[in-house]
Amino acid sequence: MGPNGKTGKMGENGQQGNDGKGSNPESIPQQEKIEMDRLRLEQMQIQKSMEELNEELKKEQARSGEKVFGDMDEVEKEMKEIIKQMSEYNLDDKLKEKQNRILSRMLDARLSKGERF
Repeated sequence: MGPNGKTGKMGENGQQGNDGKGSNPESIPQQEKIEMDRLRLEQMQIQKSMEELNEELKKEQARSGEKVFGDMDEVEKEMKEIIKQMSEYNLDDKLKEKQNRILSRMLDARLSKGERF
């Protein structure tokens, strides 16, 4: 999901004209491809923010000696998979579910970080 909350648009694109198993890149109109590319770039920016947050959490964990929050490395890995899937215009319900899980974990991590500082 981009900072402007447009994940729903991406999810809708993945649903048009198929049974929810993903999109055929050849059947996607050019305008939708442009929008999906824009969303992919936003996803890449979010991934960069996630990497920075993860580094901050690791530093805090090293400083305090206690686990600050769960392992965010898995979230980073999922984000890379999502970006790859978006690059291939392969959108489906699972992609949207992954994004929702990532956003939830990022929010939890931000809240956890905020409570500790």
